Amino acid sequence: MSKERWKEKITLERLAGSPVPDPLDFLEGLRTDHLASCIHDSYVPVSTVEENGYPTAVALLACPKLSLIDASQVTLIKVIQGNEAFYTITRSIRDAPQSIPDAKGKEKEKENETEKGKGTEKSESTPGIDTTLVGGASVWLRAISVCDTGSPKHPCPGKGVGQ
Repeated sequence: MSKERWKEKITLERLAGSPVPDPLDFLEGLRTDHLASCIHDSYVPVSTVEENGYPTAVALLACPKLSLIDASQVTLIKVIQGNEAFYTITRSIRDAPQSIPDAKGKEKEKENETEKGKGTEKSESTPGIDTTLVGGASVWLRAISVCDTGSPKHPCPGKGVGQ
């Protein structure tokens, strides 16, 4: 299947080496790349927290129309700054391209009327994508964390240190 035809994609990356990037700086770099491929993008930094003792940041990138293919895309990104590596987890969902609203929001109103009664809920932050899918992806992403079996500061679920 070509990269243009996927509907949902999950990527996991482990970037080793020094120095390990700052999660917010890394997300800002991703947003810059996203701007180059999206018409009228939306970027929402969802949270910056410490999870299991590691600095972690989560963001949502929404694009009503990708510039290279005929699709809209929402990507949830989680980045974790480990001691020796940097981890990125993304879950992207694609759908049909969406109209880009004019300054008065006329297209947006028209889309909202069209979607009423169809059993799906659309959102301004996730253009054209069923918010139930985005919610499920968000729950899935929250469940992912980095752990270290040799450190009590970063325990693995269901494991003691050294197990």
